[in-house]
Amino acid sequence: MFSTLLSNSFFEDLENQADCKTCPSGYYCLAGSTNYTDTPCPNGHYCLNGTTADNQYPCPAGIFNNLPVN
Repeated sequence: MFSTLLSNSFFEDLENQADCKTCPSGYYCLAGSTNYTDTPCPNGHYCLNGTTADNQYPCPAGIFNNLPVN
């Protein structure tokens, strides 16, 4: 049974684990995530470890990210 109490920025891909895993850079994790690979960081944004939303870190003015998962 996967935990339904996971907060944003964490995921758990294994059942019955005591600890959650921090969402890795290049991805963002929504509450209750069991897989981070389905939420890659979108173009024009970057995602640090523990990013909680797709638009949390927009690229600064004059800089862009045209590659997903960065």
